[in-house]
Amino acid sequence: MQQRIEPVRASSQRFYYGAFLITGLMVLAAGKPLSSALVYCNVTDLRFKQLSNGVSIEIEADGALDWEQGAGFQWGRSKTIPLHFPGARSKLGKNLYNVGLYPVSHITVGVPQDPQEGVGLDVVIYNQIPASFEIRATPSQQAIAITVESDRPIEVNNKKEKATESAGATRTLSVSYHDEKLTVHAVKAKIHELLGRIAQETGINVVLDDTVQKEVSLHVTDLPVAEVIRGLASAYGLALLERGGVYMLSEGVPTDLGPYNLSGTETFPMRYVKAETAAGLLPTFLFQYLHKNDEQNAVVMTAPTQMLDKVRADLQKIDVAPPQILIEALALELTSTREKDLGLGLTFQDNRREVTSDSLLGELNFRVLDALPRDWEARLKALEQKGKARVLANPRMAVVNGRQATISIGSQRFIQVQFLQWGNQQERIETVDIGVRLEIRPWTGGNGEVTTFINTRFSNINQIDPQSGLPLLATREATTSVRVKDGETIVIGGLKLSQKFSTKRKVPVLGDLPLLGPLFRSANKSEVESELVLFVTPHILTDEGRLSNADREREIRDRFLQEPAKKR
Repeated sequence: MQQRIEPVRASSQRFYYGAFLITGLMVLAAGKPLSSALVYCNVTDLRFKQLSNGVSIEIEADGALDWEQGAGFQWGRSKTIPLHFPGARSKLGKNLYNVGLYPVSHITVGVPQDPQEGVGLDVVIYNQIPASFEIRATPSQQAIAITVESDRPIEVNNKKEKATESAGATRTLSVSYHDEKLTVHAVKAKIHELLGRIAQETGINVVLDDTVQKEVSLHVTDLPVAEVIRGLASAYGLALLERGGVYMLSEGVPTDLGPYNLSGTETFPMRYVKAETAAGLLPTFLFQYLHKNDEQNAVVMTAPTQMLDKVRADLQKIDVAPPQILIEALALELTSTREKDLGLGLTFQDNRREVTSDSLLGELNFRVLDALPRDWEARLKALEQKGKARVLANPRMAVVNGRQATISIGSQRFIQVQFLQWGNQQERIETVDIGVRLEIRPWTGGNGEVTTFINTRFSNINQIDPQSGLPLLATREATTSVRVKDGETIVIGGLKLSQKFSTKRKVPVLGDLPLLGPLFRSANKSEVESELVLFVTPHILTDEGRLSNADREREIRDRFLQEPAKKR
């Protein structure tokens, strides 16, 4: 029996193996996997809410929701947040969400161009400004939460609590119409009922968009109907249009063609302030109405006409020319110990202020002068002619209030930098600036005083590296913030630098001889000490860009233009 059974088992195995092989070949020929059904979930809800520090967005599905970065995704601050859900379909019923909560503008939901069997979903969050964001999955893995951070705190109104409180309040509504005058007394009345009663009593035609769901309180006596309706629209931010004897009202924020038809769009060009800055200075609830045109530096707004008039007036108050400040600066280097002592002799004092610079102790001192002495330029030129002083920079520049002015005078040199890469020490050559770099940021509040932030850096070659032959740099830097009156001079001193130089000379061939070589070689060592002194004088300019002191204006023009100023 065993001999009869073995052939049957062998043939059975060959049959099963052959059937499996044929099935596999058929599947490969068809080009389809064994399981052609894709596993996916449905996105069932997309909701958002305002936070005090931004906007929270939640995307929820009926199964495990996986996401990945969409095309153009970038971490950090971004104006768009593209997300791709490879295993999801949409059951939201809409593809556009008008969020209108700062800083988020709207959200789009769509299917990618090449979805596999219709599975795949793209969600893009559009921000009004580049904003930081955070993405995290919920513990159930069936939803993700996106938090878009705001650059300013936002007041959050709890509408549900207010609605609950208002529901318990006493509602009253009375409308009377005599001698073409309307009298209305309403407390927490639904706007549909109020306008319906007004239409009944007066016989006017009123059209109200169904999206308007408001409770209004109104007390007016003996006013024309048109004024009552216009006041109602202005008080509750509704868009109003009168056409052919029909009053049409809708929500102020256009979300579809109906409200958009009743709204207006206007461009407000900014002359002195950036459009983004001007829009940010308006109340936060207006952000959903505002847009920025960077090319024209303009604020664009779509809203009810009465709101446009109010915003126009507010922007005119914001768009004010900022003050301009003229900066006179002088960077002076006094060299050698003796010369430095001569520099210390440049001590000025009056009944209120004194200026000194103790370079011997290496202290950093700054004082304030009402004005430089009359013989200041003559004494400076005398020092220059003797080689005891050198003017490194003497700029004169105007800067807008609160902005930074920078001047750099010098050249570029090359230095050798060592760094670690993959555990190995590497070297590269980099360029550095040699000379004077001055950064000044003045600010005035219009009280005749100027708060000035000053950062000065002076770099020069200290010595040559004997191994690489590259220069080694010596840098002197000072940073301070001082408040002075218009036209007063800030003096910064004590930036001391000591340099030692060694020079070797020899007679060719003879200087290399043993024993006798030193007779034909010479070495010279020298030491140079220098001090950097900085004088900074801010002047508040008039709206015409001139100094308030005409004599001082003429003196500066004579100095910098080397010619007398023409009398006007």
